[in-house]
Amino acid sequence: MATNIIADAHILNPTDPNFKKVLSFLDVSAKTIIFLGDTFELLVGNSSFYIKTYRPLWDKVKNLLQQGTTIYYFEGNHDFHLKKLFAKLFPYPNFILVKKHLLLTIQDKKYLLSHGDELFESTYNSLVKSKLFYFLANIFPYSWIRFIYSQISKKSYRPSFDPNKLLQQLSPESADYYILGHLHQKLSFNKLLALPSFKHTNTYLQITDTPNFLESVP
Repeated sequence: MATNIIADAHILNPTDPNFKKVLSFLDVSAKTIIFLGDTFELLVGNSSFYIKTYRPLWDKVKNLLQQGTTIYYFEGNHDFHLKKLFAKLFPYPNFILVKKHLLLTIQDKKYLLSHGDELFESTYNSLVKSKLFYFLANIFPYSWIRFIYSQISKKSYRPSFDPNKLLQQLSPESADYYILGHLHQKLSFNKLLALPSFKHTNTYLQITDTPNFLESVP
């Protein structure tokens, strides 16, 4: 059975056409599903607003978990501080929340997975991932948090990168493949694989015997 991975879906709201694309992605048969960060444009803290707003997605994830699918959810730089929210939604041992990076063995090969934002220094990241922002996210209405976030996000930027340098940063962890999101670009360089933005390309990575980019979701 396959392991299917998406990154950077950046769902804006339930009416975003991309929301339906993510639901369709979950219909693709897989033993393991990995959300590699930035699944949402903004998902912070444990507000009940998120539970109500994205109920169709949570229900589908819950059904998959009950059927035995293993699901990894990586926090990105747009969706974070999610431990309490997901503890309420998914009290299952086969749902795993990952804050930074994780080494997985898939089909006898080692894969180091990370959203990728941790590889880049960012004023934006230090602000939004602070304890203060977490506190605010849990006491203010979503509309307020959205406004605060929009001001902070002006300090965000699309990172430029050198694949060789990225491999040097990742190489202290020995692996057969290094898989990243965050870059919004499809990349296959030596052992490094970067997923393009699912939002703009519908592309996901499927691992069976080897990793392969698939260009569309049925």
